[in-house]
Amino acid sequence: MQPLVILVVGYITGLIWGRYLKTNITPVIFLLFLAFSLISNKAGKSKKRDKKSRYKFRGIPKYIIISLIFAIVSNIQIMYLENRFNTLYINIKEIKLVGIITSIPKETEYKNSYTLKVQSINGDEKYKNTNLIIYTKKDIKLEYGKKVEIIRRI
Repeated sequence: MQPLVILVVGYITGLIWGRYLKTNITPVIFLLFLAFSLISNKAGKSKKRDKKSRYKFRGIPKYIIISLIFAIVSNIQIMYLENRFNTLYINIKEIKLVGIITSIPKETEYKNSYTLKVQSINGDEKYKNTNLIIYTKKDIKLEYGKKVEIIRRI
């Protein structure tokens, strides 16, 4: 197999696993690795070995190991991104968002959407310069460059 295909297959596997199953793939890969190792060791014991090949790894092919490593890396990455904002708003009754409108309105039949460059969330500037898309009712018009404050009660 081509090395790039191996990396991409592992990476996509980890992304899909993390995005849709929303669990960590590492324990599953560890169990697969353990099962493959046990199976290959049992198969390897029946063959007669010479002294030189005794220390060679006869288990899982290298391309599968590399693919599994990339699956773990991408899975950890997607799980981090999915959970990044979940911990921000635990036990908060009100969210106060301050930012600047950085786009012209994109109008649809029932609403307008704008890109907002965050200055602070609940007074915390941790997410400063993060871009968010906000939606407003059709009758609410915001101007490019205008500073807005959005309060949402939960």
